[in-house]
Amino acid sequence: MKPHKKLLMSLKKKLSLITGQRFYVKKISSLSYLLDMRNRIDRRIDAFSEYEQPQIDFFFTQLKNNNCTYFIDIGAHWGHYSMQFANQACFDHAQIQAFEPDKINRYQLYANLFMNKLQDRIIVHEYAISNEESEQRFHHSDDNNRGKSHITNDGELIVKTKKLDSLITVTNEIIGIKIDIEGHEIEAISGMTELLKQNRCILQIESFPQTLPELITKMSELGYSNTSNIESDHYFSNIP
Repeated sequence: MKPHKKLLMSLKKKLSLITGQRFYVKKISSLSYLLDMRNRIDRRIDAFSEYEQPQIDFFFTQLKNNNCTYFIDIGAHWGHYSMQFANQACFDHAQIQAFEPDKINRYQLYANLFMNKLQDRIIVHEYAISNEESEQRFHHSDDNNRGKSHITNDGELIVKTKKLDSLITVTNEIIGIKIDIEGHEIEAISGMTELLKQNRCILQIESFPQTLPELITKMSELGYSNTSNIESDHYFSNIP
């Protein structure tokens, strides 16, 4: 058995031990996905062969038009955005870093990367991105929608948090940043202000009505305009 197949089987076994669920592989276009039918996002992809495709099309068009050189996926879940980005030839030379503190999501992400031979293309971090270097409580959402896992004061788990500015210190890059972290986006932005100031960036940030006004104010103070939105995903840029 080839080494990468052994590793994939090991990851699938670990996922099954953690969740008691069955996973299976589905190929869509040129990408293979390890799907968990108890997870809402996976069911959507299984049924319609896409998830948030309008957002991906809009966001990636902006990144392509501005010759994106770096992609940061914060709240990567099992890697849908990162893999879609890596799969486009126009981004072949861009660096990709993905952040996912939820262990089950991250194991599924590792499996997807190995199946698609992207394990050397996408750097994965276990940290939650925030405004401080610490440990915080984290809620692992029920298996019906693991995309809702998030930092919260009454979370049953502990995760390490990092400021993005302490992890990525590039300048003069054109960076695409996707943030989907269930209400913790203000804290995440507060921990990446130097990155946002020192580079030209286009961001897709999921934000709901209770946090959106503060987010728009925060981004405006950093020189970013709110350019558009698709449902709860809002787009910001400091590129003229």
